[in-house]
Amino acid sequence: MGLELYLDLLSQPCRSIYIFARSNNIPFEFKHVELFKDSVLGKKPAAGSGAEQPRAGLRFPHVCSLPCFLTVDTLLVEVTPQSPTIHTVCVPVSIYISVPPTILGSDQEPTTPDTTDVKQNWPSNSEGAGKVSLLKKVPALKDGDFTLAECTAILLYLSRKYNTPDHWYPSDIQKRARVDEYLSWHHANIRANAPKTMWIKVLIPLFTGQPLPSEKLQEVMEGLSTSLKQFEERFLQDKAFIIGSEISLADLVAIVELMQPVGVGCDIFEDRPRLREWRRRVEDAVGKELFFQAHEMILNIKELSNIQIDPQLKEQLAPVLMKMLK
Repeated sequence: MGLELYLDLLSQPCRSIYIFARSNNIPFEFKHVELFKDSVLGKKPAAGSGAEQPRAGLRFPHVCSLPCFLTVDTLLVEVTPQSPTIHTVCVPVSIYISVPPTILGSDQEPTTPDTTDVKQNWPSNSEGAGKVSLLKKVPALKDGDFTLAECTAILLYLSRKYNTPDHWYPSDIQKRARVDEYLSWHHANIRANAPKTMWIKVLIPLFTGQPLPSEKLQEVMEGLSTSLKQFEERFLQDKAFIIGSEISLADLVAIVELMQPVGVGCDIFEDRPRLREWRRRVEDAVGKELFFQAHEMILNIKELSNIQIDPQLKEQLAPVLMKMLK
């Protein structure tokens, strides 16, 4: 059995793994896990409804009344057909849908009325991802009988097993330490701020049916600006890439995260020439065609506004999301 990678390219960590594997010609079977498809958020308007249809090739959700989990920053929102609740967690968590074990390969039988039909139609790769990853989330790796979760762990495993060029994760102890330093800083800074733009601009208005006050986006952008200033001054400085003249895993993890706000119309590169040039160099290093292929879905994420939300789910979730922002 060969290498299998379970990825959803709406996810930043999944995109970094996809780009890394493709750019290094690592042979793998791409298991496309579509966490939005046939799952949680809603359905596309019917043909002839007057609503603009998403572009061919982009796949977005359909109606489902199953329990699901939406995570944003330090809040975990559990949504069930009965009622939503908020659980506070101590670290930033993924912005994307974390599908319950009843969907991702669990042996537990579904208990909600609609679960059986949905589970039968659930993409097989989602079920496979649940069996591969004990954490029931993507990215996930399967290499023969060996399975692995978490983005950084997977990137390092691939770099070591396939002996990728040294610049990705240098053998020089001090350069490697710089990569490690950035990866440690990244989660509480860039990753803690950049994904909020998608919630403010797309996802929360999608559920609540109304745009958020401009002050909310301004607050998010101020936090992101602080992180970007630190990124430029502390890590990038006057270098071509984070650790010097060649790209590393640090650059790859950073760029996929910073494409989230770009996808919702917040061009954080426009007024930052040093950051803009760094992005151009990263694109060139991995290949522009591959770069934009990996980011096709996120660059069209605003098309989510064309879908319709299950009214019951919308009624339950809207006040919870609004409360989170107060």
